[in-house]
Amino acid sequence: MDAFTSLSNFLRQKSSSARNENGEEVRTNPLGLPLSIDNVEPLSPCLRYCEIFPPVPHPLLLGGGNVGRQDKISGVIASNPILIQIRFGLSSKWPVNDVEAMGAAKCAMLVQLANGIQKMKQKGGGGVDFSGPIN
Repeated sequence: MDAFTSLSNFLRQKSSSARNENGEEVRTNPLGLPLSIDNVEPLSPCLRYCEIFPPVPHPLLLGGGNVGRQDKISGVIASNPILIQIRFGLSSKWPVNDVEAMGAAKCAMLVQLANGIQKMKQKGGGGVDFSGPIN
């Protein structure tokens, strides 16, 4: 759960809006999202410690057996996708009655989240280590 906790903390911290000298909320954040992320919840059984066959580290990715190594790369032999739920902050501008518009808004927020993470990765991350299986 350590990786999930760090992901959750990263998303909440980097999506929160900053305050200026006057105490007013500034809408810019490092991820470039118009809304903050309120919560990240685990949906997959492996994140809730109830998976019958949890993901197993792949031995060739230095995940299996080399406990003392510092250059581990996470990876699994075979597993189902690990699902999380991202809950965005409240806004009166979300579409209410149109299901297609709601789906488009959710898709746009997730694309903007992915672009924001990619930009942070290219700029050096701002103190965030992006080493791992995603290159």
